[in-house]
Amino acid sequence: MLDEERALGQLLGILAAQMQANDELLVVDGGSSDGSGAVVAEASAADTRIRLLVASGTNIPAARNVGTAAAAHDLVACTDAGCVPAPGWLSALRSALSESDADLATGVYTVAERNVFEAAMAAACYPDLEEAVSPDTLSRWSERLFGRGFDASMPTGRSIAFTRDAWAAVGGFPEQLSTAEDVTFGRAIVERGGSAVLVPEARVEWEQRPTVSATARMYFRYGRGDALSGDTKIVMRDVGRLAAYSITPWLLKRGGAGVRLFVIAAGAAYLAVPMRRAQRRPSRAVVSALLIPALALKDLSKAAGCLAGSFDRLSTRSRR
Repeated sequence: MLDEERALGQLLGILAAQMQANDELLVVDGGSSDGSGAVVAEASAADTRIRLLVASGTNIPAARNVGTAAAAHDLVACTDAGCVPAPGWLSALRSALSESDADLATGVYTVAERNVFEAAMAAACYPDLEEAVSPDTLSRWSERLFGRGFDASMPTGRSIAFTRDAWAAVGGFPEQLSTAEDVTFGRAIVERGGSAVLVPEARVEWEQRPTVSATARMYFRYGRGDALSGDTKIVMRDVGRLAAYSITPWLLKRGGAGVRLFVIAAGAAYLAVPMRRAQRRPSRAVVSALLIPALALKDLSKAAGCLAGSFDRLSTRSRR
């Protein structure tokens, strides 16, 4: 955590209520300047299972490694300050690992929708829970082609659990990354022969960025992290986004009837699942109208971040 005084008390209370008697709750502070430490200290005084670990100057993956290294148990679950775990979140992750041979348990998430902008971003960019619980053919193909879905091998740090053996086998979370460390960690476990399981019952809710500019900055950081991770699958999705936005206008203007029909069909396929999600929102007409701008905001910001990260990676290599 870092300067999460406002959200921390609620999260600690939720997690403590889900813990068993011999569990522990480790809160890693990356150097907060607000009252976050005092919030944890107060909670720890009331519940000795809660413990604060101060690791000033650490980034997110380094903080996760600090917490995991200090953990007393073989099964470790992680979430982020600012998330709200649903009832049964911890027990679902615990069961997924303890009752199977899985090395990694990937939970799911929903995003808060406080206005039509956030509803449009949710429909455009984040999978609905139905897509994890009962994915149909359209959802599966959309996730495979465009990456907008839940994948057991590509967890987010908001809702994840793993064994310490699996964590140690891949060298922990990659501390050189400021974003995409969670996905990179999960893929490393699977690539080493570990098994991953998706746990739809392990759900958290988190708040989106409240403005267009803050959302663009977030996706730019995600794209940069994708490039720095060096993961071909992740990077190629961002490259595909950049290529699509670059050549589509030219193809529509210069291409023949067959080419234009293909481009329109590809665009319809890209919009199919987000449009279906939009129909589930209360303001579905407005949300549907905002889908294309929402997707463009995400795609172009990620592509720009990926370009920046690629240049950074090349510069680092050239200096070696």
